[in-house]
Amino acid sequence: MQSPSRWINLSGAVNVRDLGGYKTETGSTRWLNLFRADNLHRLTEEDQSILLDMGIRTIIDLRHRTEVEAAPNIFADHPQILYRNIPIFRQVPSAEQRSRIPDLSAAYRYMVENCKVGFGEALAAIADADAGAVLYHCTAGKDRTGILTALLLSLVGVAPDDIAFDYALTAEAMKRLRPIFLEQLSKMGGSVEETLLLSEAADMAGLLIYIDEQYGNAYKYVQSLGLTDAEISRIRTRLMSSEQVL
Repeated sequence: MQSPSRWINLSGAVNVRDLGGYKTETGSTRWLNLFRADNLHRLTEEDQSILLDMGIRTIIDLRHRTEVEAAPNIFADHPQILYRNIPIFRQVPSAEQRSRIPDLSAAYRYMVENCKVGFGEALAAIADADAGAVLYHCTAGKDRTGILTALLLSLVGVAPDDIAFDYALTAEAMKRLRPIFLEQLSKMGGSVEETLLLSEAADMAGLLIYIDEQYGNAYKYVQSLGLTDAEISRIRTRLMSSEQVL
């Protein structure tokens, strides 16, 4: 049987991907179960039907209030979708704080240390999601979405190189997403350094090393966010078939 496609072809979003098919110590991650994405406000009716037909029933929006107001999620009031806005940034970094973050490596270390409430709530929402597939997203589907993805895949034993590979796939999407992202940012009165638009495997690999050095491993980091062993077990069950859960 042919595996589903990792990339989900849509007209109104360019960075929607399935997290299935990554090897773990005991098997592989499940297809058509967990999806990562960029912003969904431009989806056509056909796009929406595609996602619904794929079984997506929970959508977790990781953007902060200003982003949501500027580009509302098209599924926010959809009768078939449980929509949850769980912002990773509870307080958006000031211009002064951003000036002290020279590159993505530093930005990601900042996020795992200063956005623990957001990441914890997002992971708990995935653990507690009802039947059906879950999709989570931010604006570009790169940074907040990328870190959450890295934590999820780490919990089921996906190799760091494969996690970094998945993160780097966004570089292809950024060729199309960059002008859309910059336009949205401009509408909100913001700007971004060009280096922060990159999606290189080394930045995610470095973050995984940092988490191991500071917390021991991703499991212990997720525990530090307040998740229980039972919640982590439910995340693993969602990502893998029951006989493969570590």
